Amino acid sequence: MAKNKKKSITPFNFVAKRVHKLSKKQGLGFSWQESQKFTSANVFKQFKGNPVYKIKVTDIDKATNAFLTSQKQGLEAEAEAQKQKEVCSSPFLIPSKDLEPVNWWGMPEIISSFDPMLNIAIEFDGILNTGIIKKMNIPDMINVRESFRKMKFSSEIAIVFKILKVPNKKDDKDPCSYYLLVTVEGSAEDESTSDAEIQNFMLEAELPADIQAQRQAQKNEAEKAKNKTKKSVKGKLRPQQVEVKPSTQGEKIELESEKYKQLNITLDGLREDFKLKLITKKQYQDRQKLILAKFEKGGKV
Repeated sequence: MAKNKKKSITPFNFVAKRVHKLSKKQGLGFSWQESQKFTSANVFKQFKGNPVYKIKVTDIDKATNAFLTSQKQGLEAEAEAQKQKEVCSSPFLIPSKDLEPVNWWGMPEIISSFDPMLNIAIEFDGILNTGIIKKMNIPDMINVRESFRKMKFSSEIAIVFKILKVPNKKDDKDPCSYYLLVTVEGSAEDESTSDAEIQNFMLEAELPADIQAQRQAQKNEAEKAKNKTKKSVKGKLRPQQVEVKPSTQGEKIELESEKYKQLNITLDGLREDFKLKLITKKQYQDRQKLILAKFEKGGKV
């Protein structure tokens, strides 16, 4: 009976059925159509022209497994080559003192000291959201600081720096497997990554000699630029002071102060709702953007 059944099936279908059975056994999840395509492209050419009774199941298994092994090795080699192409600076080689929270106005100077090849994500809702990119590709942080200033952020708002693992990467200590998150303290990004932060303590004196030399060179360049700017400003004529009418000006300052106070109260309430899980992260981000947009346009928050 089995011999008659074997005679009635075509050589291609005989091979394809075995491949399909093998794909299920190995958990490949092929549909019957996918097994047929796989057989046609990769396996059947070795058995083409042979009658069914001359085709051994063990030979089909060997041909299929050989192709799958070579394909797997090729994919692994490609992934390794891709990994080797990417160059990253390790966030673990940043002195811990440089990763302490800072007031928002001191943020550009801190970020400028980081290596250009550092994986970094700058997440300031309503101002800038970069995702994970190389530090060399971030926008001018002086302009970002001006956005904070124009939106009259409280002087108490701090920026935090957190070492995190890149999603879908292994915790393998490879520099490209990690990134530095820069965000506002107490923000949705800060709260949602509280359990994922990787703690690391590094003294500047413990850094490798080449990195210490590189950091010193950066400091020297920054100092030169700073002195050049000071010299340029010193040579310019100062604008004449304008006398302000105390009564009107005083009222304006008081009004502005009250507006910013109300903004901070509103944002604090929103953060509290998020911490208590009364709203989702998406709702938090959307409402924060709406509040800040209304405030910037002069509307009530």
